[in-house]
This record gives sequence, C-alpha cells and structure tokens, in this order.
Amino acid sequence: MKSKKIHNATNIILGNARNLIMILSPVFFLFAVSCEDFIAVDPPDTSLVQETVFSSDTDAATAISGMYGDLIQSRVYTSQGILIYAGRYSDLYLNYSSRLDDIEFGESSILPTNRRLRALWQDLYRNIFRANAIIEGLTTGDVTDSLVIRYQGEARFLRAFTYFHLINLWGDVPMTTTTDVEVNAILPRTNTNLVYDQIIEDLEFGINVLPVEYYSRDGLRSRPTSLVAEAFLSKVNLFMNNWPEAEISASTVLNSGFYALELDLNSVFANSSMETIWHFQSIFESIPTFEGLELILNVAPPTFGVSLRDAFITEFESSDLRLANWIASVSSDADTFYYPFKYKVRFGAGPPTELQSAIRLAEIYLIRAEARAQQGNIDGALADLNAVRNRAGLANSTASSQQEVLEAIYQERKFELFSEGASRWLDLVRTGRATSVLQPIKPDWRETAVLWPVPESEFENNPNLGAQNPGY
Repeated sequence: MKSKKIHNATNIILGNARNLIMILSPVFFLFAVSCEDFIAVDPPDTSLVQETVFSSDTDAATAISGMYGDLIQSRVYTSQGILIYAGRYSDLYLNYSSRLDDIEFGESSILPTNRRLRALWQDLYRNIFRANAIIEGLTTGDVTDSLVIRYQGEARFLRAFTYFHLINLWGDVPMTTTTDVEVNAILPRTNTNLVYDQIIEDLEFGINVLPVEYYSRDGLRSRPTSLVAEAFLSKVNLFMNNWPEAEISASTVLNSGFYALELDLNSVFANSSMETIWHFQSIFESIPTFEGLELILNVAPPTFGVSLRDAFITEFESSDLRLANWIASVSSDADTFYYPFKYKVRFGAGPPTELQSAIRLAEIYLIRAEARAQQGNIDGALADLNAVRNRAGLANSTASSQQEVLEAIYQERKFELFSEGASRWLDLVRTGRATSVLQPIKPDWRETAVLWPVPESEFENNPNLGAQNPGY
C-alpha cells in the first residue's frame, strides 16, 4: 500500500489545540479550561509531531500510542471525569466541593450550562474524532496490511467504548464515523438504537481482526484484543437486554483460560492481576491511577473532594472481605470519612505497580449471572453470582426466585464494582431504580434526570441538534 499525506489526521493526532479548533466542527472543538479547574499535564511522549503520518509502520504505531495517551489523560477518564462526576450524581459519594458545577452533580440537578458537563461531552467527541482520523488515515497510508487491520480494530474498539458512555449518559447523540468537517458541523442526534448498532459493528470487527494474545512487551493488558472486545460486547448486550448474546460473549471470555479471579482482593488491581481484561496504562510515573489520586484520603476531604456515603458502608455484610480490604477511613475531629481503597497508591515513584482497571473478570461473571437469570437459568445465575460472593468471603446467596436472584445480582454489582468508572450510576439507570434510590436522598431529584442535559453551547453551534433532553 502506498501512502498519501493525510494532514487532517495528522492535526488531530498531534493534540495541538490550535489545530483542533481549525479542523473540528463547532460541535466537536476542544474546550479550553484553566489549570486551576483541571490537572495540567504535559502531552504524552507518544504524541506524533510531524506533518505526514502513516508513511511507515512506525508512524502508525506512534499514532496509535498517541491515541491511548490522549484517551488516558482526557477529562473523561481522569480524576475530573466520569469516575468522579457519575459517582457524585449517584448514591455513592458525598460531595465536599463548593464549586457550583460540582454541587449540581452532587445534587443530581445539573444545568445545561455546567462546565464539567461540557468538558466531558467535548472530550468524548474529541476521542471519537481522533479514532475516526486514525481509521481513515490507515486506509491511505503506507502501512503493512496486517497492521492496518489490527490498528483499525483498536481504533474502532475505542470508538465503541466512547459511544457507549455517550448514549448511556445523554441518550440520543450525534454519531459521526468521519472527519468530514462539513458533515460533522450539522449532524442531528442519532437514535440510541442506531448508535448501539454501530457499537456492535465496531466491536464485532475487533473480535474478528484483533489477536487473542496481548501484545505488550511488559506483560500489561493495556491494548485491546479480541477477548477484550468480546468482554465489552457482553456488557453492551447486557445494557441492550440482549440476554442470550450477553451470555454467549461472557462465556467466551470466562471459558478462554486467559483469566481467573484473584483470590487475594489486594491483588485484583495489581499490574500482574489475572483478573484484568483491560486496563489503562499510566503515562505518569507519579500517578499510577487517577482513582488513587482522587479518592484516597489522608485527611478530611478537601474542598473539591468526595467520600463514600455512610449508608453505603453499612450495607456491607460484616464478614465481607471487600469492606476490610477495599474501604478505608480517615478521622478528623469527631468525624470519620470513608473512601475507596481498591487502589493502594496515591502517588508513586518508579514504574506503577497497579493500573486503572477498565474491564475485569468479576464483572463478566456478574454479566453472565444476570443474563442467565433473565432467561430463567437460576442455577447457572447463582453459580456465577456465588463465584464473586465466595471470593469476597461470603456464603452462597440464599436467593431462589428469579426476582430475588436479580436483586441479589444488582446488590453484588454495587459492592463489587463501586468506584469503577460510572458503573453504579449506569446500573441505576438501566435497571430503572434511579428514582427510587435517589429521590429519598436528593431533594431536587426528578425522574427526567436519568439523562444528562446536552451542553447549551452545542445547540448554539449546531442548529440541527433538535430538542434538549426532557426536564431541562
């Protein structure tokens, strides 16, 4: 394959704000924020800084690495992203921030003018545009055919991963699979079901073309494989209520022999964990994970911080090993503040010993448990549920009816997956329990708050977006 110069893809990969503003349509441009609002970081070393990309295999590999670096340090997955704001919005965290934007998330009453909301939306689209640019660029570059297919599989996986979060936070959203400025500038919102179709198409592409083995020289699991795509497809099908498909994908992962539940809870998030399906590789030696940086408390929560709600702590069974190993506390005067302690390192020195988990095996067990329960396979559902419970030091579940088993699975997801991405908030919405759980603890709660508002600025930039989400 002989290459052409693809300047648009180059500019988006550079991570240069000026180039982004020139290329992206108004809907997708990068919003500039001050360092006092968000952590200031240097561009990743993997950024490609030259005019022509994909003129060789090395250039394509560098661009792919840059895509991961930008994903990791974007506001979506850092401490100022979904991790904290979806947790604030749910019943998981108490908010101590005095900033109006943070208070709105803590009270589940965000306005379309919220700056955090706008930053999340725009960074998600920035990640999608970057993936689109790489997908397009690989078709015109001088790159080995086998690498073209592999890298397209990785980019399409990340695009699917990003769209999944967009539609589950906002509902119908504009869907773009191109870097065409004129097309992107006037995109209407796409029905969620059609976005899911694209997500499944992208993931199935990845399943078919990505290798089964991880190809990290240092043994990390930071690059998607066919099993990573299969694992995420099981989650997508769960959210779509496609129970047989969710079970099939989950079983493929569970039966692959690549993964195993770690018996020691303190090893679950270690670099060497056999439970890890996909994790984000740190690009800062001093910050192994943003979970550790943001959530571990040495003193009372700072004026921009959070802690776990006391009610969450009291729900654990006293013999639950997760209570002893994954939750810690700090006292200040007469107050005790609880915080997630899944990650043990707040600041590190040298190579990280733990990395931010994005997909792990325990969730796949719980996905298959739920899919089986929904299909009436109660014994199979209990077997998967109890695999997670037993690892936590708990006896088998006493649930017996279909509804009891489902409720037990929902509860187990709460205890097992707390403080991991947006898991708690998304579970409340997809199972229809958001109002019953949040209305008693949030005076301003309204049923329409299950969807976040589209940022007001997007309507100003794109007249084709249509109506705002209900309630805003």
